[in-house]
Amino acid sequence: DKTLPFGNHLSVLAGDSVYSSIEFLNKNAEHENLVKLVRVRSNRTFYGMPLYSAYPRKKGHPQWYGAPFKLNDPSTHPEPEESKTVPFTFRNGRECEVTIEAWYDKHMRGKRDIPMHNHPFTLLRVTVKDKNGKEVFKRPMWLILTGKQRRKISLIDAYDAYRQRFDLEHFFRFGKNRLLMASYQTPETEHEENWWEIAGLAY
Repeated sequence: DKTLPFGNHLSVLAGDSVYSSIEFLNKNAEHENLVKLVRVRSNRTFYGMPLYSAYPRKKGHPQWYGAPFKLNDPSTHPEPEESKTVPFTFRNGRECEVTIEAWYDKHMRGKRDIPMHNHPFTLLRVTVKDKNGKEVFKRPMWLILTGKQRRKISLIDAYDAYRQRFDLEHFFRFGKNRLLMASYQTPETEHEENWWEIAGLAY
């Protein structure tokens, strides 16, 4: 919204895997200053840039997708195009190292009315190891960074932005389970907003 004070500033939306749907990503691609950072499930398949020939096709469908990149099949993973490793300390004092690896200009398949080949993204793999080199989590965390200004977000900034979701998830879980935040049903938007406000105050 250009009328807001931050209307022309770069904004980052951090979302869980629900927000990795092609419908959501395509609908929000129109916002010039919005970068979406969303988690994706480890069974997804993405694609590299197509290999363009010096002799383009005269007939048939244009090539939109390159080699497949299966998140759960390491044999399909080329070398990362960028990698950063930084120290990290959990709240309980446990010291670890976080490695963020990036592959640029990946694609996901769309539909006839959702042209996802027009929306390339950066694919990120995050692994956490303790001081002995042992992985803290069984699987790496996969994130995608999409939006016209996605290259302005560094790998470290992307990881820090997504980590902020953890506290948010605890709030939503407590709010839904204990404060009935999502249980109040009404056809009136104003009534629903009032209920959310009451739940927030109670929290």
